[in-house]
Amino acid sequence: MAIDLSEIAHPKTTALMLMEIQQAVIGKATPPLFTALRDSAEKIGLVPNAARLLGAARSAGVKVFHCPAYHRPGQEGFVTNCRLAQAVKRADMPMGLGSEGADFLPEVKPQGDEFVMWRFHSPTLFHDSSLDSVCRNLGIATVVLTGLSLNLGIIGSTIEAMNRNYRVVIPTDCVAGYPAEYGDMVLKNTLHGLAYLTTARELAEAWGVRQ
Repeated sequence: MAIDLSEIAHPKTTALMLMEIQQAVIGKATPPLFTALRDSAEKIGLVPNAARLLGAARSAGVKVFHCPAYHRPGQEGFVTNCRLAQAVKRADMPMGLGSEGADFLPEVKPQGDEFVMWRFHSPTLFHDSSLDSVCRNLGIATVVLTGLSLNLGIIGSTIEAMNRNYRVVIPTDCVAGYPAEYGDMVLKNTLHGLAYLTTARELAEAWGVRQ
C-alpha cells in the first residue's frame, strides 16, 4: 500500500533523531570493536545522506534531536549486563563529555536551538530518558530514526517509539548495521512491519525540499 509521507511525516508533527553519529562510533576515533559498523556506514554513505536529510529538516522546520552517547569518568554507572556492553567496557572507548570520541561528526553537528539528548545508561533512545516527555510537549506524532545501529539501537528505539504511540519513519540510507547483509535483513524482515521505510531524498521531497 502506498504511503503519503507528506502526511505521515508532516514537518509540524515530526522529529528527526540522529543516533550516535559520533567519532568513537563511526568516525576517526572508532576502536576495532566498531570498525565493521563504520565500514557498513561508509558503504551506504550514511553520514552524507544523514547530513543532507538534516539540512532538509532544518529548511522545513522539522524539530531535530541529536541523541549521542557518552561515558562518565571510569565508565561509572555504565551497565555491563550483556556481552556487547562488556566488550564496549573492555574497548575503553574515549566517550567522555568533551572528548574527541564523544564529539559529533562535523557533517551533523548541532546548530542553534536543536535538542541534544545525551545519555550514558541505555542503548536505546526512549528508555529512562526525557525524550518522550519533550516530544509530547512539542506535539510530535512521528519520529524519523537515523544513525546507529540496526543491530540494537535503531530496532530497539523503533519498538520503544511504537509502544509510545509514535509513528516511525526510517530512511534506509541513513541507518546501518553489521555485517551490512544483516542490517538489510533487519530492515526487510523486522522493521518493514514496524516502521515506514523510505530514503533521505524521498523524505526531503515530502518536506518540500528538493535535493
